[in-house]
Amino acid sequence: MGKKFIYYSSLSAGSMVSAFKKDSKFEDGTTMRFFSKDYPEEWRHPYFLITAGHHYKKMDFRQQIGLDKDVLVFGDSGGFQIATGALKWDSTIREKIFHWLEANSDVAANLDIPPRVTFENRFQDSMDISFDNFKWFEKHQSGKTKFLNVIQGTYNEEYNTWYHKFKDFDFNGWCIGGPKRLVDFMYVIALMLQEREFEKPHVQYVHLLGISKISDFFILSTLQKLLNDLTGGRVQLSTDSSSPG
Repeated sequence: MGKKFIYYSSLSAGSMVSAFKKDSKFEDGTTMRFFSKDYPEEWRHPYFLITAGHHYKKMDFRQQIGLDKDVLVFGDSGGFQIATGALKWDSTIREKIFHWLEANSDVAANLDIPPRVTFENRFQDSMDISFDNFKWFEKHQSGKTKFLNVIQGTYNEEYNTWYHKFKDFDFNGWCIGGPKRLVDFMYVIALMLQEREFEKPHVQYVHLLGISKISDFFILSTLQKLLNDLTGGRVQLSTDSSSPG
């Protein structure tokens, strides 16, 4: 049986974090932790995304909000928070984020710096800093967390350039960032099919950052079935959003 497409809820900041930490209950006594084994099984959703961009100083954050070993936790590196200036970049932050991701997540994105906000029109700078970070992550990864390569861009030529510079890293798949339109993500999937990327046995995951329209889910579910046929069920497709509908 092949894999099923996964949607990760991402509630990494705001009042729900407090509710999860306190294990708050509804009026009937049901926990608000919808990922918990104590939640009604027919509604339970054991997939969750947390971000180092907000919580990298809390090394036990996974335990704080009750994400036990039965929950598949995706770790976001916080690169977007660095690009916006919300998280100040310095020489020590990379190592702190790396150790946080290994301590708190099962699958994680490498520390990329997306060409957005303060890095708008600075594609080469974004790519160079990200490449240096990825080399460091590749060297230090212990295997505890499955790290993913990350591809960023704004249009086709940038995606092509980034892919061919980063494609030889030894990670467990890809995380695709960029514009919030499914068609742009599908271009990257087509590029990887053309380059026979999914035939590489170490590619186990493909995660699309921030695709969460319900209509898109039908397309992604179909794509998961096609990836199952192509790879014998090896590749897991997933996406996330910070505002689940």
